[in-house]
Amino acid sequence: MELKNALRTRRSIRIFKSEKIDTGILREIIDDARLAPSGANLQPVRYAVINKPAICEEIFANIKWAGYTAPAGVPKKEEAPAAYIAVIVDKTVKENGDNDASYAEANIILSAWDKGIGSCIIGAFSRKELNRILNINEDKYIHNLVALGYPAQESFFEDNDSTVKYYLDEKGNFHVPKKTVDKIADFEFCE
Repeated sequence: MELKNALRTRRSIRIFKSEKIDTGILREIIDDARLAPSGANLQPVRYAVINKPAICEEIFANIKWAGYTAPAGVPKKEEAPAAYIAVIVDKTVKENGDNDASYAEANIILSAWDKGIGSCIIGAFSRKELNRILNINEDKYIHNLVALGYPAQESFFEDNDSTVKYYLDEKGNFHVPKKTVDKIADFEFCE
């Protein structure tokens, strides 16, 4: 997939097919994630990779989904992600690795999309419960969770300077407003 096409077509997916993601594919995604930039090359990011159905169900129960479109945009149990990647920062390596984790998350979602896998970066979840489920101790913290699965919906971006609220159409597909280049960038310092 060409990069420009990937950037224009990859959007958050929240409704998935009930199809398992092979562990080998998840390993490839992590292989791409680890190549992300890292401040001072300290590489404090770790990953908990989950595709066991029982653990996925536990995680799913502790997520808050799609605030603007709830309850219609919230996946049902049979539409849940097939896998998750918890992006974790090891504080013994770097106290605040938020930038490093964000770069890795960008690689995860693009690598997944290249393999036909939809994703959604999730920050709204019970950290206490996920720490328990994934055995995360106080030396680490979960930056975000990336939900993964084969898409059962489409998601489109639309140029729109008047709102940031995404919405569902009559087919259950997401439409995501994005501000235009002229609204967000100042080119007065360019020739």
